[in-house]
Amino acid sequence: MKLECNMRSKFRGFYTNNEQKNTKLFKDEKTLFVFDTNFILDLYRNNDKTQSAMKEAVKAVQSKIWLPYFSALEYQRKRLDEIHSQANNIITTLKPLDETISTLQEKISKIEKTKLRYYTDTTEDIQIKLKAVKDDLEKFLNQKSQEIKEKNDQIIEHDSIRDWVDKIFQDRIGSKFSEAELSDLNSECQKRFENLIPPGYEDKFKEGKKEAQFGYDGNLYHRAYGDFYVWKELLEKTKSLKVNTVFFITNDEKQDMVHKTGYIKTGAHASLREEIFKETPAKNFEILSTYEFITGVSNAYRLDINQENIRVNFNEWDDAYDMHEKHQTVIEQEIEAAKIYQMFTQMKAQKQAEKYNKNLSKLLRSMSWRLEAEDNETDE
Repeated sequence: MKLECNMRSKFRGFYTNNEQKNTKLFKDEKTLFVFDTNFILDLYRNNDKTQSAMKEAVKAVQSKIWLPYFSALEYQRKRLDEIHSQANNIITTLKPLDETISTLQEKISKIEKTKLRYYTDTTEDIQIKLKAVKDDLEKFLNQKSQEIKEKNDQIIEHDSIRDWVDKIFQDRIGSKFSEAELSDLNSECQKRFENLIPPGYEDKFKEGKKEAQFGYDGNLYHRAYGDFYVWKELLEKTKSLKVNTVFFITNDEKQDMVHKTGYIKTGAHASLREEIFKETPAKNFEILSTYEFITGVSNAYRLDINQENIRVNFNEWDDAYDMHEKHQTVIEQEIEAAKIYQMFTQMKAQKQAEKYNKNLSKLLRSMSWRLEAEDNETDE
């Protein structure tokens, strides 16, 4: 029996072809760009320059783009929430500055109670300057909040971003799963979760939570299985088109999606690479963030995009909410365990009390018999 000694062929998932920096792959007609929901929602999260760069990059590869059905569905479900959340972000982001200035004012006011009170002119000057800065900051916050509110009101009345998404992905959106297909996918995903097969198992904590499932157009979807739904669509599309290279654009950096060394992303999860190479004709696969997609396309097509001015803001609040839910699940499990332990302790204490009472009753009966015997002897 001939033994294969080629390490690369045995562990293809751990090897990359440096796809992210290979401009030929970006321009190749046998390349497919697949978009996750968060890329589309990034259009609402970023300034006009970054938004324009995103649109220009997508337009450059328009003939090779594709949006999975579930990504499109999630965009429609989350769109209005994303618009509303942006109105509060400016205050949430800059509020710590306001709090810092207030803290400084409090500390400086304490100076008057120290030996430095003799330098009242200096402390008063500092207080005046800090108050001026605080007033300017409050004015700036109010102004920006009003601008964002007006912009969001306009988007709600007529969403130009949605118009662009509708047009650019015309005839480039996946199809809905049949009820039978979705049922099979749900069963498969459950088994994959049990064996920690990516993607999506890090979302397992969403099961059993509020809105863990939602229905649309006759299908019942599991929130925890969202990444898996998109992944299966991606595999099927790659098979049908017989493409050589697939770029999946997402800002999801959970460990069941990408590999990280410390805080540095080094590429797609090895198991995802292995699966797409086994199940499809693809020979190259990489996961790109919104920023990596813009810069990659820009370099390949030499677009007139000032990359230094790109400041991609992704929704850190989704990650924070997921972490909150995850920790909440752990807390609930610990509370449940504590309740069980308390119940067990109470039962144990109750049994011990019953045993003690039983022994005490025996002792009292024994003492009673002895007293009766002594009384009888006395009477005699």
